[in-house]
Amino acid sequence: MRSDMSKVVIERPRHKYWKTLGSVKTGQRIRRYDENNEYDDLPKREKYSMHWQGGGKSAGKCFSDLIGPLLRYLRSNVGRPWDKVYSEMCEHLDFRKTIGRHIFEHVQGIVSLHCSMGEDGKIYELTGWRPDRPVEGLYVHPRTGLLCWKGAVARKKKVRAQLAALPVTCIPLSGDQYHIKLNGIWYLAELAAASRSDVELQAAGHKRPEWFECFPYNPKLKKIEYYGWGGPHKRHYWILSKRQLSAKELKAAKLSNDAAQDK
Repeated sequence: MRSDMSKVVIERPRHKYWKTLGSVKTGQRIRRYDENNEYDDLPKREKYSMHWQGGGKSAGKCFSDLIGPLLRYLRSNVGRPWDKVYSEMCEHLDFRKTIGRHIFEHVQGIVSLHCSMGEDGKIYELTGWRPDRPVEGLYVHPRTGLLCWKGAVARKKKVRAQLAALPVTCIPLSGDQYHIKLNGIWYLAELAAASRSDVELQAAGHKRPEWFECFPYNPKLKKIEYYGWGGPHKRHYWILSKRQLSAKELKAAKLSNDAAQDK
C-alpha cells in the first residue's frame, strides 16, 4: 500500500487551477511584460461573475474524496486473506486519527465484510435493516476469509433475462383487436383501455366487461417491451368480446394452445 494513500484520497486540488499561468485578477493568460506597451486599458477590478466561473478569490478546494486509488489497491489484493490486507493498511493508516478513520470508513463502504453462504451456494451480504442480497463488488468470503470480487451483472442482461421468462399472452393486431391467451387458450378479442370505467362500457352496450391484464408485446420486435425501473409493468384492459381461435387461425398466427387445454 502506498504510504501517501491518506493524502491522495483526502487532499484535493483547488477549483479551476487548470488555468496555469492565468491571472487571478482577470482570468486571462499573463503575457510577458513589455515596457513599451500601454497597460492602462486592462481591467483593474474583478467581475462579479468571475466568482461563479471558478476564478479569483472564490477558487476553493474540492471536498469530495478521491477513492479511485483506494479502490485500485483493494482490487489488486483480490485473492489474498483479508486479515493480511487489513494489517497492511493499518501499517500506513492510523485508525486513531481522523484521516485514518475516514479512510477505513471508505473501506467499510467498498468491501462487504459480513457475508454468509445461502442454501443455494450463493454469497449474500448480511444487512440489519433490509433483506440479505447477493454480493456485488468486493467482499470477504465467509468460509475462506479471502478478499473476493464479483462483478455486477449488467442491468441490460438482467432485463433481457427477465423479459425472456415472461409468457406472451396478448398480441396486438389492429385497432382494438388482439390475440389474447386465457387459461391456456388463444382468443380473438376486442379490448378497451382500462381507463374507461365498467359503468361507461355497460352504458355503451357492453354487458359485464371482463378484466384482463398482460405484459405489452411488440409484434415487430417479437418481444415483450420493458417499461419502468421497477421491472416490466402490466397493461390493463376490458374484454368487450372474444371468441376462441380455430385450428386454422392458430396455424396462420403461429400460435398454439396449451397441451392440457387441447385435450
